[in-house]
Amino acid sequence: MPVAPAVRAAALRLLAGLPASKVVGPTDPLGRPGLAVTFVKSEGLTAEFGADGEVAERFATVLDPRTGTVPAHVEIAAERAEGLAEGTLMSYRAWADGAGWRDERPKRPRGCELSDRPLP
Repeated sequence: MPVAPAVRAAALRLLAGLPASKVVGPTDPLGRPGLAVTFVKSEGLTAEFGADGEVAERFATVLDPRTGTVPAHVEIAAERAEGLAEGTLMSYRAWADGAGWRDERPKRPRGCELSDRPLP
């Protein structure tokens, strides 16, 4: 959400200062610039995988240091398991540029008209 640069900086310092966190370079699999703050999820927050059942994950929030936006979240295997190497990408969510809060209402597409018909 839109916040002042000082608030974004404070949030980044807070995330980076967590005991199990680490600030690393660009980790966005799409190659977009960003700074990632990673940490291992607390006990009990693991992903199911194969015969081993559960595997610990390292969670990374990718931040755009210029704007403070979050272009991606990444989950990486924090340990090895049968058929899974440590560091394997487990989950990835990306957001497009321009997604977020707006001051103006969106413009209706050409030909799109309001209807009085009730929704089913």
